[in-house]
Amino acid sequence: MKNKVTTLSLVLLVLIISACSSSEESTKEEVKEEKINLVVDYSFAGIENGYDHQVKIEVFSNDIKVGESNPHLQSESASTTIEISKGNQKIKFLVSVNFNGNWEEHLKANDYAIDAVYETELDAQSDQNIKLLFDLDKGTIREYN
Repeated sequence: MKNKVTTLSLVLLVLIISACSSSEESTKEEVKEEKINLVVDYSFAGIENGYDHQVKIEVFSNDIKVGESNPHLQSESASTTIEISKGNQKIKFLVSVNFNGNWEEHLKANDYAIDAVYETELDAQSDQNIKLLFDLDKGTIREYN
């Protein structure tokens, strides 16, 4: 009889703890992650005749893809807005090229003039705007105001 009472007491105790725990969780407010807008304006210089490819820029935050631009000709300046988390993060911009119907990264390893990859550390507390110039002749990527 004593074992039955002890077992029943334990079961009752577990049920009470479980009820209190789930009640506490349901009263907690859901914490929403704060977001900001990251605008990237970008263009290319030094495009050789016959090599005006369709391109897009992909945006990564802490190595997770968070968005990409619409495809456009490399000779056209472009802009895209991506929503990212507020706070400190590593941002990477990667240009991809549509070559014969397939998207490939704009890298020297893929026979392009430059590695069209730009990385920066960002402490995003409010909306941000980054402007990039991919200079194919000079082999540089420059952030400017």
